Amino acid sequence: MAAESSEPATKSPPQILTYYFNDECAWVPAATTYEEALSHAQDAFPELRSVSRDRITYHLNKKARITPPVWWPIIKDVNNCGNVDVRLRKEPEVAAPPEYVNTIEPSGPSNDEMRSRPPKAKSWRWFTGKCCS
Repeated sequence: MAAESSEPATKSPPQILTYYFNDECAWVPAATTYEEALSHAQDAFPELRSVSRDRITYHLNKKARITPPVWWPIIKDVNNCGNVDVRLRKEPEVAAPPEYVNTIEPSGPSNDEMRSRPPKAKSWRWFTGKCCS
């Protein structure tokens, strides 16, 4: 008779995960870091390559989102070839810049008025190289 061990059997972490994105699936290596997982998703689904990495999220059981700090503690307990949903966060809406109303009245002649005036004689001499007195 073999002696029974009082220690529970240790489960080895998965080697492969199944990523699902937009009705497609791909087997990818189980990443130990969130950044590595992002790279695997962008390699497996080319349409994600042009997406900002902070918009890519992971979910288990179609509900629970896996955040970066707990990626490995969660993933290491998933079965080999376990299912991970890859989703995209909505792009943040960019608010239109505020429209400013000009409340300051110009205090001098307009640009058009300045262009239509002939130069003063003193400044003209400066441009011709003559000495001003």
